[in-house]
Amino acid sequence: MFYPEENLDSRENFYLTESQLEWISLKKSEYLSLLIENLTTGDYSFEDYYHFDTFLTKTLEFPDQVYEDEIDGNRLRTYQRFYSDPKIFYQIVIGVVFRSQNNDEVFVPILSFVTKESKIREVFSFGNLVKSTIRH
Repeated sequence: MFYPEENLDSRENFYLTESQLEWISLKKSEYLSLLIENLTTGDYSFEDYYHFDTFLTKTLEFPDQVYEDEIDGNRLRTYQRFYSDPKIFYQIVIGVVFRSQNNDEVFVPILSFVTKESKIREVFSFGNLVKSTIRH
């Protein structure tokens, strides 16, 4: 249920409607604003984020926490994972779960970022905790 790679065939035949694309764009702007409001000077900058792209798959497949919330009739899902080697950081991936044309669930990322701040991780803990495997 939590892992986006479960339905690879569904993703190949999946497309987004105009209204879904618009909703994703609005949410991305909203969450970027929220991130900017909460960033501190000692945290990673936007220019640093691409250095952490290699961790995305692990965060989605083996998250420490997964939150879900319903917003505007859409199911928002947030994956969070703590890393401590070689650098200490949280990776957060926010996305929406849509139904494919085959009625399978497909996770569509909206925003992904890293932070050193547990406060920012808490800000982006939307909705109900549906999975937790906290190791730290």
